[in-house]
Amino acid sequence: MELIQLPNGHTELIIDNDDLISLIKIHIGFEAGKMVEQIIKESEREYIRAESDLSAYELELEANRETFLELREMIGKIEDDLSVSRINRKNIQALLDRMDIEIANAL
Repeated sequence: MELIQLPNGHTELIIDNDDLISLIKIHIGFEAGKMVEQIIKESEREYIRAESDLSAYELELEANRETFLELREMIGKIEDDLSVSRINRKNIQALLDRMDIEIANAL
């Protein structure tokens, strides 16, 4: 909500975009009002698109974070396998293969 002082001295209360568009149509002209209306619609579409892009990006970041946590867990298991006197190569290879799949899926 905004108060606008007009050049003729009158004050107008603008509650929403429609009030602003109506005021412009009355005091500046119909075409100018239509231009502002179009600009507002475009900005609303861009805002929605940006919000959607941001949500998608946040989901992607969360998926990447989960992948890295899984990789960290697998590295810990490999380190455990390497710390024993008898190394189980099959376990290590299985974990490495799983890590490779996780990385490929993340890319």
